[in-house]
Amino acid sequence: VTGLTLRLDEHPFDDSNSTSNSSPFQFWPGQWVDFYVPSLDKIGGYSLTSIPRDLPTIDLAVKVSRHQVAQHVYETSCVGDRVRIRVGGNFVYHREEASTSEKQVKRILLIAGGVGINPLFGMMRQIHSDVLLSAKAENVSYRVALLYSASCEEELLFMPELRDLSNEFPHNFQNFFTITRPTRDDTSTCLGEGSNSKKRTVDMHRGRITPDLLQKSMEWLNRDNTALNSHHDVDVKQAIAQDDGDPVRDGKGADAVYICGPPGMAENYLSQLCSRDDCFKVDNADVHFEQWW
Repeated sequence: VTGLTLRLDEHPFDDSNSTSNSSPFQFWPGQWVDFYVPSLDKIGGYSLTSIPRDLPTIDLAVKVSRHQVAQHVYETSCVGDRVRIRVGGNFVYHREEASTSEKQVKRILLIAGGVGINPLFGMMRQIHSDVLLSAKAENVSYRVALLYSASCEEELLFMPELRDLSNEFPHNFQNFFTITRPTRDDTSTCLGEGSNSKKRTVDMHRGRITPDLLQKSMEWLNRDNTALNSHHDVDVKQAIAQDDGDPVRDGKGADAVYICGPPGMAENYLSQLCSRDDCFKVDNADVHFEQWW
């Protein structure tokens, strides 16, 4: 997978079906775009990994494949080429405004398989931008647990960015990585230095995402904040990320779950999450999923 950056053109292609008062390009984190190359008869579909604040540029994740459009991106395209895009998809993250003046904790569980991380990474970036770094976050704090499975460490995408998020805001982001077919090089338990130059061990596992690992992520989402270790260097960041007490115990393990991966993955975890008989049960309506293959 490689990243592709596009800049929106102020003067789009001439199109007899378009109108001068057409709406500007907008999108929500989690969506994808149809990708049209004028010289090709095939259409590509790629996840947006950037966030609306980045406009007029957008970032896409393109997987290496024999698909005509992907081959064009990797082998033929040049800086300055023009393409058409159209946004789509209902698998989206919307920021929730605080419903009361009292402190709230929103718990979000993300489950990714392989390149299913692409739309979820955009969601994590949005939460980081709009909630943790915003002055409007006074009455709401988010906790985001990511369960991410890939065949080997090399296939775990966005590792530096994901590591930095959990290092910089350990109260708000926690990653649980697992690899199903480790190679000889997959021996490390720590993937380097965080943005604050303090070494932090990555939670790396072997095998698929198991019920035990799912349980571990739910426990982290719902634990007392005083049990979490902090190493913030900037007071304002600590104030934004810090919770003043226990999360609201409302009988649910998470307020929202987003799952993206291969066929069968979403149904598997939907069943596990919604059939629980303990305090970590999740409502069916709170589970959102996308399947790409």
